[in-house]
Amino acid sequence: MDEKELLQLIAERHKRQDEFRRTAERYVDGAGQVVSVHARNASCDEGCCIHNPSDHVMKDFPTFWRDDRGLMERTCPHGVGHPDPDAIAFIRKMAGDDAAATESVHGCDGCCTHGVPFLEWTEEQRVAIGLPSDEEIEKQTAEMLARQEEEEPLQG
Repeated sequence: MDEKELLQLIAERHKRQDEFRRTAERYVDGAGQVVSVHARNASCDEGCCIHNPSDHVMKDFPTFWRDDRGLMERTCPHGVGHPDPDAIAFIRKMAGDDAAATESVHGCDGCCTHGVPFLEWTEEQRVAIGLPSDEEIEKQTAEMLARQEEEEPLQG
């Protein structure tokens, strides 16, 4: 990239920043932070964590703006921050699957998947994401215990 192209990119970025500043709205997230956000636009109709949240299990959880990541999260009743699905969809649209996957990483208690902590998931919910059924767990446990009984204890 030559100097002329670089200057053009910088000028375009400044133009976008000026447009954002001119049209930005104030938004107060669930933690009381005042954040400058984009004005409602046509893309908000597809789902927007601020103007038009989609119907996901966390839609009623309070929002929390992560300025360090530039990401909207939803805070579950247990205090865990989960990336807002609409925010992740926007990142996927703008920056691709890898960026969305990276921003989806978080300390999770399961509330973002089924609305309840993982330890409270039903067997059906666990099996739906590829985990073994209770019957399979019991079978695997029995097989493991049988193998352990067959092995000779280590001599020390």
